[in-house]
Amino acid sequence: MSFKDQLITIKNNWLILLLLLLLVFILLPGRNIIQSTMDAGSQSMMEKVSYGRSYAPGIAPQPDNFAPQVTERKITKNANLGIAVEKGGFSSAEKKLKDAVTSTGSFLLNENVQVIGDKEDAYHQGSYQIKVDATKYDAVASQLKALGEVTSFNENSLDITGEYTDVTVELAAEKERLKRFQDMYAKATNVADQIQINDRLFDQERRVQYLADALKNKDLQISYSTIDVSLNEKPSDYLNITFVKFSDLIRSLVNSTNSLFQLLFVVFPYAIALLIGWIIYRVIRRMSN
Repeated sequence: MSFKDQLITIKNNWLILLLLLLLVFILLPGRNIIQSTMDAGSQSMMEKVSYGRSYAPGIAPQPDNFAPQVTERKITKNANLGIAVEKGGFSSAEKKLKDAVTSTGSFLLNENVQVIGDKEDAYHQGSYQIKVDATKYDAVASQLKALGEVTSFNENSLDITGEYTDVTVELAAEKERLKRFQDMYAKATNVADQIQINDRLFDQERRVQYLADALKNKDLQISYSTIDVSLNEKPSDYLNITFVKFSDLIRSLVNSTNSLFQLLFVVFPYAIALLIGWIIYRVIRRMSN
């Protein structure tokens, strides 16, 4: 078929070609729109599954349950105390600290003392972690502050009423579930059923014990406060004060001499250039006179 015949064929079927072009332009954008909508929906669903909830920028998420209906609040308290004592007073202050721990029935959990320096320049630094009955917290804190100069004191109180209430409710529910398993095991007559229920009983007992331990741990956090004490002996006022050695003097003299020579070698070319310029200036001035 010649080129002329092809043109005639296209001319006779122009309406079909026009319809095909329209279908292409209609279907492709529509498919893109549908696909975009599906992608957006999938992404939104994944975000909900992944994150659960979102928060406004700059606002920290708050606990889901702080149990506002509970009047008797569950509060934990912790403190960090820094004490400085004069040179030579570390041993006496440390003894008073341990006496305060013993007399109040508190517990000294961790103790770390180190000596920095040697001989006359040596001074002590100690860190102590103390568990104190919450009812005696203020009294113990006052005794510890009296050991020396208070350099820092940070106190942190945390309300865990919501967490405590949640664990209590969950523990009661799991105990009730355990009782139902025990009743089912007692009524089961089939050996296979007994084996299966026994496995469930074992898992449920572990779950109940885990929650009971968690609740006991929270009770201890409420009943006993933690005080971290940093006891520091002030170093001598003459620390690191020593006469300069003769070798250091010689080294300083040599370094200064070297610096002077370097300066002279840097300045020397400029001085020569200025001298030559001054001579040329004098010669030109004489010639002009």
